[in-house]
Amino acid sequence: PQLRFAYNSTNYANFNILADGALTLTTTNTGTTTVTNALTAASSLYVINNGNVGLGTTSPMSKLAVSGGQSIGADYNITAPANGLIVQGSVGIGTNAPATKFHIISDTSPQVRLGYDVNNYSTFGAASDGALTITPTNSATTTIANALALTQPQVYFLNNGKIGFGTTGPSAALEIATTTNPQLRLAYNSTNYANFNIAADGALTLTTTNTGTTTITNALTAASSLYVLNNG
Repeated sequence: PQLRFAYNSTNYANFNILADGALTLTTTNTGTTTVTNALTAASSLYVINNGNVGLGTTSPMSKLAVSGGQSIGADYNITAPANGLIVQGSVGIGTNAPATKFHIISDTSPQVRLGYDVNNYSTFGAASDGALTITPTNSATTTIANALALTQPQVYFLNNGKIGFGTTGPSAALEIATTTNPQLRLAYNSTNYANFNIAADGALTLTTTNTGTTTITNALTAASSLYVLNNG
């Protein structure tokens, strides 16, 4: 080394200047090097005497402040978004073992907020049973631009406007496919309703509660042989 500061013959610090002018500071016995005041390196790294570290800023206001883009990852030396962040691996908030690329764990709901501004936003909350609640402000309408599939129960909203219960490919505006009767119930209240049952052969049975009278306000055709006209 070009310079050595020694406590004794076995405990010292070496200062080495390389051919390109780089300085290497080496201490013996894995000793800790302490800078008692601020440290500036190459006018881009600043270690302030309050413990804050700045990269690209001379006055970091947090433990680590970075002015500019950041890239994080093993051998991930690529150009980051302008004043943004790019991460090679997964990001965990509230967890050190994220199961997906972005994983948030918190028992305080909502866990996520997406906002247009401070007054107009939607919150996403996960309950203790995993149920997801999406709540927009101002009674706004939540729009899904394409199809939507609910696996439990099986409900599918297709981007052609059709809705399927128990079927992924409804052939009508509304199709209910299940072997459990009734497939459809229209109710006035919990005790007064009409059940629509489809049998295995496709036969339809209409059953009403309390011997209620079923009224068809216009004509009725059955199997191309029975016709009940609207004149009686």
